[in-house]
Amino acid sequence: MKRVAQYALAGLLLVSSTPVRIPSPQENPDGAAAALPYPEHYRETMTLYAVVDRPDGMVRKLYVSQSALKAVQSKQPYPTSGDALYVIENYRAQSANQKYLLDAQRHMVPKDIPETIHVMQRRANKAGAMDNWNVQSFFYNTGEIEGRANLFECWACHVSAEKREFVFSRPVLQRFLASGQVQRWDCPKINRQLCDQHLDPP
Repeated sequence: MKRVAQYALAGLLLVSSTPVRIPSPQENPDGAAAALPYPEHYRETMTLYAVVDRPDGMVRKLYVSQSALKAVQSKQPYPTSGDALYVIENYRAQSANQKYLLDAQRHMVPKDIPETIHVMQRRANKAGAMDNWNVQSFFYNTGEIEGRANLFECWACHVSAEKREFVFSRPVLQRFLASGQVQRWDCPKINRQLCDQHLDPP
């Protein structure tokens, strides 16, 4: 499955001058899934810009594709050619004696392999619409779609980030660009609730 997805994504990652209309999960679930395959080798082609610890023992690593990174850096809209991607890796923190293990900087130590990854892909569709983004969740090891994820809940939440093109961590990415340092913080909220770092800068 991963090998097939690798070739599919290779086409998406090529910068295209002609936007391709990627189907919406609401319009065509099968077509949307085919347009957003498991992103093979994303660690080699994308940039790590943030790591977040949460009190429920989840560690999340955030990656951005080069075209999306350049769009934020140049204050331009995300391209709609299919190569503007975000990936979030979801890890369980290591523990011992019912306590999470911490590194020298007092950050949680994640397990070696993430359980799942979440992917957002900028689509070509109606300007300003929520479904300009295609989203999917995958099991890291197998590349198979995580059926437990409620994509409609994901969309409903991201609506509140409309002014930043529906990407909550865009202010975090801007701080990464300004400092050149991967952003790292402890978020006091569990699950995927918004952290203060996701708020717009004053």
